[in-house]
Amino acid sequence: MTPLCSTDKANIVWRDARGFTLIEVLIAVTLTSLILTAIYGTFSRLSATQQRLEQSAAVYHQARVLFDRIGRELRGCYLSHSSEQHPFIADTRTDGTSLVQFSSCSAQANDGRWYDLLDLTYRVDKQQQSSRYDWIRTTSRPCLDEDRAQALYFGRNLHALHWRFYDGSNWQENWDSQQEGGLPQRIELELILDDASEQRSFRSAFNPAMAEKRS
Repeated sequence: MTPLCSTDKANIVWRDARGFTLIEVLIAVTLTSLILTAIYGTFSRLSATQQRLEQSAAVYHQARVLFDRIGRELRGCYLSHSSEQHPFIADTRTDGTSLVQFSSCSAQANDGRWYDLLDLTYRVDKQQQSSRYDWIRTTSRPCLDEDRAQALYFGRNLHALHWRFYDGSNWQENWDSQQEGGLPQRIELELILDDASEQRSFRSAFNPAMAEKRS
């Protein structure tokens, strides 16, 4: 076996210490950029998906809370046959606005307190320069001045709201308990809420406990 001369050893040391060439550096930078771009794109998509899911969950929660509240109030709807102080009136207009007034034995005032009987008004008003509506809930105690009523705004992402009332044989969009002779047997409510770029529809129906069945 022939030993290496000192010149060969110097060439080996020089070749090992020369580092990367420019082409190798460019390839490494390109590959690193591609990997980072892929990671960032995946993270961005996951973040956008998570945000959409959170927004959708918030809309579903909002609809569930609204239905739970108004369903409890409608099931506890009170109608006095001997007095005209607590009528059930629902007026739906062609422009999408509506007004529903009734009294309930199972309602919470906007100040958070509970009363044996509460007058409620649900009003839908058109927002200015927008396709959305404001849903306004007003509560007041019977026999008190109107200026003591308390209003609460909710459902600002409301795109549409539809009421329907069943009299035992037909559905109708308006109701007056004095003309109809009592409460509707069934009340249907449909909410259309804006969820980011989508619109989601929620529908439920409620049976007032005091409603009398008609033959």
